[in-house]
Amino acid sequence: MSGGSDLFNTYESEYHNVINSLRRRTSSDIPNSSGEKRKEFINAAKREVEEAKEILEQMDLECRDMPEKDRHSLQHRVRAFWNDLNRQEKRLHQVIADSNREAVTAGAYTSSSHDSANQRDRIFEANQRLDAATDSLDRSLQVANESEQIGQSILSDLHRQRDQISHAHTTLHQADESIDSAAGILRGMRRRMMTNKAITTMIIIVLIAIIGLIIYLAIR
Repeated sequence: MSGGSDLFNTYESEYHNVINSLRRRTSSDIPNSSGEKRKEFINAAKREVEEAKEILEQMDLECRDMPEKDRHSLQHRVRAFWNDLNRQEKRLHQVIADSNREAVTAGAYTSSSHDSANQRDRIFEANQRLDAATDSLDRSLQVANESEQIGQSILSDLHRQRDQISHAHTTLHQADESIDSAAGILRGMRRRMMTNKAITTMIIIVLIAIIGLIIYLAIR
């Protein structure tokens, strides 16, 4: 584990512990047990699925605060974890369905041997219902996975747009500073022009006065 914060790495370690335990439930604990013990394993596996989801949600939040250079690789890693968890959840539902089917089948064959044709029909109908439920779960998991990927893509787009807006704000701020500086220069030039105009006017007045004085003296 590398490339993330200490908190991110802690979440990742917790996720691996939970997902490994979930794999053990679906591969050996549930298929090799029966009765109340199997129910305990199933409930424990369901809790582990929810716990893994909560951990991955925290990892998603932690990724958002990462630097740009690390964020994309970490988000890719988290998406891989989500896909793995969805597969494990699908596997769990399949194992539960198989176990229920075996229980229904075993119960049917251990019941009375009378009306065997009706029993076979009931078993067939039960298997059909279980298959339909399994297909429905598969479709729901696929939709959930696609929705998760779309949501992650939208979050990435929003982060990029936020960075673009931040950059645009900085550019506008710099432009405002340049405009203020140019306005100050123009005001200074205007003051100098007014001063020069006043000086020129005074010179003209003085020259007119001198010329008038010269004419007056000449006439006398």
